[in-house]
Amino acid sequence: MLELDENELILEKRMISESRDYGNIGDAGLVLRNIRKNLNKELTEDIIREMFSNTYVSYYFKDSKNRKDFYIGSEESLFSSKRIPLCKFVKLSNIPEMIHQYQYLLFFYTENIPDSNKLYEWRPCYVGGKDFLFNKFLPQIDNAFFSQSRPINITESTIKHIETNEYSHTRFLDTIYENLFNKEKWKNEEDVNKLYFNRLNRYLNYLTSAISKKISSETLDEKYYCKTVKDGSDYILINSRLLNKFGSWIYLSYKIRKSYSREAGKVIEEYLSPQIVNNYQSAYDSGYTDISLNDVKPVQFYNDSNDLLFKGDIDSFDLDDSQHFQHMLEDRQNRLPESLREKNVMELATRFKSSIEYALKMKEMDYNYIVPSYGIERDCIQFLIPFYDEFAPDKIPSGVIVTNKIGKKWVLNTILNLSDAYDVARLLAIPATNWIWKCKKMEFANE
Repeated sequence: MLELDENELILEKRMISESRDYGNIGDAGLVLRNIRKNLNKELTEDIIREMFSNTYVSYYFKDSKNRKDFYIGSEESLFSSKRIPLCKFVKLSNIPEMIHQYQYLLFFYTENIPDSNKLYEWRPCYVGGKDFLFNKFLPQIDNAFFSQSRPINITESTIKHIETNEYSHTRFLDTIYENLFNKEKWKNEEDVNKLYFNRLNRYLNYLTSAISKKISSETLDEKYYCKTVKDGSDYILINSRLLNKFGSWIYLSYKIRKSYSREAGKVIEEYLSPQIVNNYQSAYDSGYTDISLNDVKPVQFYNDSNDLLFKGDIDSFDLDDSQHFQHMLEDRQNRLPESLREKNVMELATRFKSSIEYALKMKEMDYNYIVPSYGIERDCIQFLIPFYDEFAPDKIPSGVIVTNKIGKKWVLNTILNLSDAYDVARLLAIPATNWIWKCKKMEFANE
């Protein structure tokens, strides 16, 4: 454990050193964890050094009208335009495409620094894809589709407000956790990274993303949500599918922010600033004046319970699909244990096929062995199959194969690590199948 701590410290120092020309990176450890999470990749000193090689910086102004209104050039020339800076995005280079196409560091421009001889400073630092950073921190810079909002000043108090919101969100998750009927190990008390509610937060993010996706595609029945307008803003009320300690559903109200997605070619909804709704009075105060909470049902992502049972045999799998095998075994190899990453692709593919054959036999003894999950992007039921590098009683899987049906064939889409597989499965049910339940228990036992 000491060696891991020392390595983390070395990486933090490297991150601060490499970023010194760009601004105050703030909590370097948190930035590193976010980059690692977004890339699904362990970081090294060399990788961090490469992140800041041949990169570029784009500056936005307080009067920027949209995302195309920015400046790229020397910082000395920046102020000659007489426009007041708002923030800057530092594009990290040499990072393989994983979740986001590129990773950026976001710094806010601040001036009149207390107890400092500096005229201005760049701080703090947030990390992520550019669209994510825009949507979360810069709602005043809208794209061309929504260009009517007025720019606001980002001052020190605004930054503190952002940081306070982060703290408030932790308190929101803590309140949910404390009132859960079944705490299900949603919280890990031993988490040294202070991400105590990471699983609960991910579950709610999966849930709201799935609801937003289905609403945008007009495939979600209105009995699963309620919308209202209060003080000129749109809100949505949903059932969290979690029970509180009184045996009642936990209801959540989110503020809706709409944006145009070029990729989807339509307006999508993002849900922000969640609030817990406990009763009719709190629903009424939140703007839902004509509703009974019981009318908002827990979302079901399937039409027939028979859809949750895997049906197929080895001949129904497309095991000659070299394209998906390449994606899983080369592009997503980082999701496999270190011990398997040096194996050649043919050996890994053979083990995948053997794991599928084994799972089909186990399914005949335990119909829950192949676990259903909901695929948000495809809006379909998909299934999780444990992948083993060694077949032995009580052996924990090395990874999880995700498959869904196209026509009459089951296609192998991707692989997941064990923790992600459990979180994805949780959208449909509390996974109780032996192998995936063991994954959850072992994960917390090891942390």
